[in-house]
Amino acid sequence: MREVKLGDYITLAGGGTPSKKNLKYWNGSIPWASVKDLKEDLLTSTVDSITEEGLANCPSSLIKAGTVVVCTRMAVGKAVITAIDTAINQDLKAVYTSKELDKKFLFYLFKANEDYFNSVATGATVQGIKIEHLKGLRFVLPPLPTQRRIAAALDLADRQRQLLREEIAAYGQLGESLFLEMFGDPVGNNKNFPVCKLLSASEQITDGTHHSPEPKEFGRPYVTAKHIKLHGLDFKAKPSFISEEAHREIIKRCCPVKGDVLYIKDGATTGIACINTFEESISLLSSVALIKLNKDKLNGNYLVALLNNLNMQMSLQDKYMSGAAIKRYTIAKIKRFEIPLPPIASQDQFANRIQKIEALKAKAEAALAEADDLFNALLQRAFRGELFGEGDKGIRG
Repeated sequence: MREVKLGDYITLAGGGTPSKKNLKYWNGSIPWASVKDLKEDLLTSTVDSITEEGLANCPSSLIKAGTVVVCTRMAVGKAVITAIDTAINQDLKAVYTSKELDKKFLFYLFKANEDYFNSVATGATVQGIKIEHLKGLRFVLPPLPTQRRIAAALDLADRQRQLLREEIAAYGQLGESLFLEMFGDPVGNNKNFPVCKLLSASEQITDGTHHSPEPKEFGRPYVTAKHIKLHGLDFKAKPSFISEEAHREIIKRCCPVKGDVLYIKDGATTGIACINTFEESISLLSSVALIKLNKDKLNGNYLVALLNNLNMQMSLQDKYMSGAAIKRYTIAKIKRFEIPLPPIASQDQFANRIQKIEALKAKAEAALAEADDLFNALLQRAFRGELFGEGDKGIRG
């Protein structure tokens, strides 16, 4: 085996964008890929499409299915394999391999070198890499049979991750289906539940601090809109903390405890709710509303499912949302939200079922974390030559 330079084993084809001023170039039958389409490892569809005339009047050619495409601007080093014939824009490059380089091996080589591509990327607002960085990537090239064995092993590990992601998504859909089965469409209220204002079923509705305290490396958890997701409270990915002194000031008016409902009241993701799962006392930014429930009337799991229901979100937006550039709800308007109120026994039954679903989902998420670790370890071992014993020693990205 020998160390080689990637540029000696590939040729690149660039892309381009037809003029947006000419409507005849757009919304045709030819898929047109950009960075926003590179969400999965396999490119199966694109948001935009162009016409034959559009393709003829831009620098892109039609990239055949089964081609590796890599991003050289923005999501630098991100690679996909096309499952469809597609045109590409100028931020992407189609990568054609010689007979000595397996396409799937190349795809995983790009994955193994994402840190390298990020390290050589330049640009103040938009990061990009130069073609020489792509072509200059050096690696030890094993024989084709070994390349294919490496790719097959990584495919197997990646398939396990995909199955777990599908399982987790299915649990989310199961919760939505259970809500509709028990309570029907909350906007149409076809089960004729009594309707009340949210405040009348709550003990308190307020929001967090309007003055952002100085961030700290350690301290009290400081929850903002970025931590509230449809799948729940996600603090570990991007934790933020404030001092104990700042925390004591904030909780004088807004003191969340475990089980309270947190609701995004302004920002890019306005209208998403979750349960507060923190055991310890936390502080909130003003973009997050705190809803303390009257537990004789309202169950937190029911309220979160209700507020995250798409039809309910659209209805609330039409009635109560304000703002041009930044969409927001005021606390006064949140208090006036009109919601269907099923019997508390039915809400509690729903919550019990949801908790069982969430327990299964948590197990799947833990398994996915392990599968991710395994895949990443295999990826690095593969390109260090450790995956198939001494004979392949030295393979690296």
